[in-house]
Amino acid sequence: MNSEDAMPGHLAEKQFLGLARVDIELLLTTGIARALGISALILVSQNLGSHSLGGVVWYLSTTGLISGLAQLGVAPIVAKEIAKMATPTLRRDLSVGFLATSFLCSISISGVIALIQWSSCNYGSCLLNPIFSPLLLTIWGISVTVSSVSQTIFSTQHSKSLSGRFLAIRSLFTTVAIAVASKQHGQQEVFQYITFAEILVASGAIFVIVGTKLKNLRVITSIKAFVSMFRETGLRILGVTVITQLALWIPQTYLAHQPGGLDELGVYGIAARISLVISFIPGVLLSRELPRMSENSNRVPQKWIKEATRVTKRSMKFSAIGFIALIFLIPILQKQTNISQAMFIPVFTCTLFMTFLSSINSLVGVIAISGDLTPEWIVSDLILAVTQVVFGLLLVKEFGAVGLAISGSLAYFASVLYLGLRIRNKVLTCV
Repeated sequence: MNSEDAMPGHLAEKQFLGLARVDIELLLTTGIARALGISALILVSQNLGSHSLGGVVWYLSTTGLISGLAQLGVAPIVAKEIAKMATPTLRRDLSVGFLATSFLCSISISGVIALIQWSSCNYGSCLLNPIFSPLLLTIWGISVTVSSVSQTIFSTQHSKSLSGRFLAIRSLFTTVAIAVASKQHGQQEVFQYITFAEILVASGAIFVIVGTKLKNLRVITSIKAFVSMFRETGLRILGVTVITQLALWIPQTYLAHQPGGLDELGVYGIAARISLVISFIPGVLLSRELPRMSENSNRVPQKWIKEATRVTKRSMKFSAIGFIALIFLIPILQKQTNISQAMFIPVFTCTLFMTFLSSINSLVGVIAISGDLTPEWIVSDLILAVTQVVFGLLLVKEFGAVGLAISGSLAYFASVLYLGLRIRNKVLTCV
């Protein structure tokens, strides 16, 4: 066995500008996916206007709520455990258990939301949103859940390149659906076409995860194994997950109910999607580093500190570059969206700061999870949720989408401050 064979896999990979080939592929595919997502919302804004754009953003927010609740808040921990599995069979069993459990949860959650809407509309006042179609959103929410869970599974170190490809394919399908529907039809057709695209993508993801050996597929056993493995952690996280997901969704729904709120929500949605340029490179790098950092947390604490410091410097550098670049691109982006300067520039500027803080929050979250600080990570999510919903409800009515972005910035800052202090305490104990 030569020296290269003896090296760990991640060290044996060829490097280019400090990035492994698989990292570069992830960056390219994720960049394509983000560009397609931005293009899709710009097409809706250009063809149907900011009001219809707000409707699409609200639907995306609600399907995100369904998906987030259905995953029970354990997605990062599941990814960590899948990465540790020694054989493909064990990885598949855990993946199938997570996928099947989330699928069943999404059906229940979608049904409850649909029932609330149907009941409230029958009494003359729709509780959620007048454009809400319970059946359509139920199907869409289930499909998005399957796709999101699949993305988590594909993001493990054993199928890293598949993660980026899946994200790009999913974005391509939804962008084509939006382009066709918004150009030739209207808002309801956009919802229908996106739902169909998500069904196709989710079906393909299930086939990839399950494989062709259906005889060896043990869905019930996999669900039981998943529930058993995450019973203790899941029960601690579940309550916080419900609070955090609702905290992100409630202020947006509240904004949609204000006079002109859907227009402002549309501007906020497209600004938030563009601002994600700040975090997409750090996000790819963090998903790559989590398994490696987790291995060193208990066995070699000094190495974990070194890895965390290196990842922090790289992530902050890329986030800062993205932030500065978008500041200079504001006039060009505003013209592309066909949204007035008076509405777009203030919302986009505030959203930029919010996304920058969100990127830092993701960074400290990954470091905390890799360092076995999961309880502290849960508390930080709770702090984020409470701050988000309190300031969101206070500021949205007065300042609209700007208030929504400011409340998000305050929430992420509070979360980062708390979790950063907890990480600092662990570092001091390791020194």
